[in-house]
Amino acid sequence: SIPAVMSSEQLSSVIEKALPHTDLSIIAYVSSVLEHCIQEKQIYTADDVYHHLHGKLMEYQIVSNDQECYEQCLCIFEALIEKKHIKDPRILKKEILQRLRPGMTVMGQYTEDKQWYLARVNEVTDSEVHVTYLDYGNEEWLDPLFINIIAELVSSSKLSVKSAASTTTNKESTGDAADADADNNGNDADAVDGKKNDGELEFEDEQAAARRGIRIGDTKIDDDVSAFINSQLYKTSRFLTDTVRGQKDLSAFGLTSKQKKKQKAEEKEKEKVARFDPLRYLKSIRQKARPEWFDVRKRKAITDVIIENYTMYTLDEKAILLEDIDIKLVKGQRYGFVGLNGSGKTTLLRRMSRYDIPKFPAHLKILHVEQEILGDATTVLEYVLSCDVVREALLQKEQKLMDEQKILEEQVASLELEEEEANKANKNGHTTTPPPVTETEKEAETATETQKEQETETEKETLNVTQLTNKINKTQTQLTELYIQMKELGCMNVEDKAKKVLLGLGFTDAMHNWPTNRLSGGWRMRVSLAGALFVEPDILLLDEPTNHLDFPSVIWLENYLQSFGGTILVVSHDREFLNNVATQVIHLHDKTLTYYKGNFSTFMDVKDRKFNQQMKDYENQQNEMAHIKSFIDKFRYNAKRAAQVQSRIKLLQNMTRVRKPAKAYEIAFDFPQEIDAWQGSVIQCRNVTFGYTANHILLNGVSCCLDLKSRVGVIGANGSGKTTLIHLMISKLAPLFGEIVRNRKTNLALFTQHHIDQLDLSLSPMDYLLTQFKEDCNKQQYASEYVRSKLGSFGLSGDVVEQRMCYLSGGQKSRVAFTALTWKSPNFIIMDEPTNHLDIETIEGLIGAIARYKGGIMVVSHDQHFLTSITKEYWSLSKKSGTIKTFQDLQSAKQFAVDG
Repeated sequence: SIPAVMSSEQLSSVIEKALPHTDLSIIAYVSSVLEHCIQEKQIYTADDVYHHLHGKLMEYQIVSNDQECYEQCLCIFEALIEKKHIKDPRILKKEILQRLRPGMTVMGQYTEDKQWYLARVNEVTDSEVHVTYLDYGNEEWLDPLFINIIAELVSSSKLSVKSAASTTTNKESTGDAADADADNNGNDADAVDGKKNDGELEFEDEQAAARRGIRIGDTKIDDDVSAFINSQLYKTSRFLTDTVRGQKDLSAFGLTSKQKKKQKAEEKEKEKVARFDPLRYLKSIRQKARPEWFDVRKRKAITDVIIENYTMYTLDEKAILLEDIDIKLVKGQRYGFVGLNGSGKTTLLRRMSRYDIPKFPAHLKILHVEQEILGDATTVLEYVLSCDVVREALLQKEQKLMDEQKILEEQVASLELEEEEANKANKNGHTTTPPPVTETEKEAETATETQKEQETETEKETLNVTQLTNKINKTQTQLTELYIQMKELGCMNVEDKAKKVLLGLGFTDAMHNWPTNRLSGGWRMRVSLAGALFVEPDILLLDEPTNHLDFPSVIWLENYLQSFGGTILVVSHDREFLNNVATQVIHLHDKTLTYYKGNFSTFMDVKDRKFNQQMKDYENQQNEMAHIKSFIDKFRYNAKRAAQVQSRIKLLQNMTRVRKPAKAYEIAFDFPQEIDAWQGSVIQCRNVTFGYTANHILLNGVSCCLDLKSRVGVIGANGSGKTTLIHLMISKLAPLFGEIVRNRKTNLALFTQHHIDQLDLSLSPMDYLLTQFKEDCNKQQYASEYVRSKLGSFGLSGDVVEQRMCYLSGGQKSRVAFTALTWKSPNFIIMDEPTNHLDIETIEGLIGAIARYKGGIMVVSHDQHFLTSITKEYWSLSKKSGTIKTFQDLQSAKQFAVDG
């Protein structure tokens, strides 16, 4: 039911079309799950799609109810049929009906319990099949899709029937059977060696069966073989039951070595699919409170981190990332963490945040910001407050104590009311009822015992009230101690602090009550960052915090971090940000850490001086060694100079070698140089006015012009209209007033800030480009080599081009996106935040590529070093007035963007 070649790209497009406005990472995950189900032949009807995707769609809140979920699954199922990923059920029914004959033994799914049983076909019509179940004799009409033909199931799985010879078989037959078993084990022969006629199994003859230790007519052997075949049929059926799935010890029974390997490969593939589930990953990194964080005395203990001789391996323990390093983090210092992509920066941060480093101080509170949150119904303010896990745990404890106190108070009130009613009843009884007169001694004793029991019960009730009162006092004492602890840990009255952080990151008061699933990816990343800044941990780990931030937010973040009282370890590609924030720089290279005092510029200067000095020492030593070797070679055989020669040989042997310094790693790639160039404008905006509503005008009377010599940097606050301006220029939006004139000769390329989300991460760079540009590749004699040359121009070569992109670093994925961007040799390129996910080395390579590019460039970016390196002028957008003003220097443009 599956085509010979199934395109993952087409499958992803089916899901994306059926689920618009859904995060691309979730679409990729759902597509991989559906692809696996199709390969395992588990999709035959729309109900099958609903069965496999219902939990995923509901969990990610893509649909709100079961009816909507079924409608979405029905659309996906119809699209799968249209794209020929699966067969039309009507065609499949016809094929099954054509192969069925009355009297055949098949597997049928019983309607009542949805389990599979052996059944005999009684009658076949154009749409249904009447069967009788052999186990219980039940009869019913079945849809052909719920019938499996035994012969096909047996042929798809090599059965290995091994049975001892019957006691009635003679010795010769027993010997032959043993030989036959040996042959079967050695050659991996089929276990059922017979003829298959209309779905039934028949052995060749009695002699062939006897050689295998099976005697025709032996009921015990027949029962064993039937039981074995039934177990195999259950496992190979496309409708696997939960019972069979749970029998792990029988999962490999009866399979050949090749089938076992295939089964293991499929299990690994399932684990890979689950590993990239966004929800699973975000749940795994969600921080939990540690017991040490609640101890005020421990929290005020030593706050520095000093760990010596630490070696860090990759997750599979196969390669060393860091070897015998020293981790030194001093309270109050702000460390910039730099190094190549894939060298282990993020892995080290994750190990630290999860306390997965021996002797790491457990009392220090660490918070790692590395990924945007997964949106749900939680409001922005609620999520930020929930990031303080210590406060959340103390609030839960407070609520628990208050609930206990309320229950105790209700019990005391109830007992007091019962006691009051009992006293009132006793009082009324003494005044109205005369004292009983006992006629006999037995009655007197009974009355005395009854009175004693009443006194005992009263004393018991009084004791219970006292106990409950003591418990209430104890609970109140615990609440008082809890409030003192919350005050000492800074967990009281913190909502104003959270709102202040959100305001600094650009959130308005109205946005505080927005559900997080309403926000875009960039704003969700800000929420994650706001949660970290609100908590104020002892050690704050930031991984590319300036991604998705505008200039005002970056400036606010710089000022906030400069006054941060704890330790900061930040990974960033923004040089200016590191210059303004970092007090020290940690350089990861050659599996070791080197510490430099000062900001990033100081680090670069010291690093260059060290390199030059080491190179000078290396060259001087090489010259000295060459001079000594020359003396040795010249007088080696001179007896008068033998002592001097030996002295110099020892000098060479004992000389400490100066290591030749390795040059800084450079990434060089180029945009296409052969472009269609001409004189004149590319895009002209004439008095353009645009707004999404009448009360919210983003651009007001904007006039600007771009040509092939333009090098323009666009800056402005979030919401000022930067991306809107790009959409107007590429005709994605139309202005309300004014006009936009585009040159038809322009071959324009757009690089979006979410370029990685547009890649199919389940494919390799090679397969992705072969799919995207199929027509161009088909024209080439050697398509693979052609694609390799394209990728090689952006620094991707070797085995990397054959790996799935989900395993590549952010910089490598961006280079794949750049390859796709420049495939058609554009003469004008518009880039929206191109430095997101790039490391410093890749950014330098991009700067060099733009400098050599002969076409026009317009860039929207917050990276100040990147802008000053490639642009000639700056367009600054004012959020207040909706106008654009041109500047020649970045500082003036920034000031206009902030003040407007």
